[in-house]
Amino acid sequence: RLEPLPDGSILVAQYEICDDYNYYYDLYRADAKGRLKRLTKCGRYRFAASLADGRTAALRMQAGETQAVLLDQKGKVTDVLYRSAPGESLTGIAARGGAIVLTSLRDGRWSVIRVSGGATQVLLTDQAIKHSPRIGDRDEVFFIADYGKIFDVWSLSSSGQLARWTQAAQGVREISAPRGGEMLLITIEAE
Repeated sequence: RLEPLPDGSILVAQYEICDDYNYYYDLYRADAKGRLKRLTKCGRYRFAASLADGRTAALRMQAGETQAVLLDQKGKVTDVLYRSAPGESLTGIAARGGAIVLTSLRDGRWSVIRVSGGATQVLLTDQAIKHSPRIGDRDEVFFIADYGKIFDVWSLSSSGQLARWTQAAQGVREISAPRGGEMLLITIEAE
């Protein structure tokens, strides 16, 4: 997983082996020359999103629970923003300004959740699979969902309006955050 940072470096969530036997993801900062600076050690960070002030929002596993946490520029956890409920899986994270958006699976329902100013709000919940949330230029929340059993890009406006953005023949696998009206896609294609 890669995430561009405001200073031009890249945040990398990379596989690691911790204490010679545990399998983890740790966070690194990669500069323009490809040099890696380790930010976490044995942290179990799956997804991360950068904030404009240099902090990072990330999903980490701890004691069987997924948490959305804030890390400072040195990789130290400064706040736990969201703790998954028993049986809940967090499947993605995005950040912009002071808002964090999560995608979640709990009891057969997939949700888009906003965490902002200490408050948690479920923006959308139903049985369609949702992942890869991103926040757009106008605070729209973009994500991939399988409405109609094909994964496409969807958005949710601040007024709660759901809109479809793609009609991929085989589906969309991954998206970038939209900037200036453009978004990068990885699509699934037939062989």
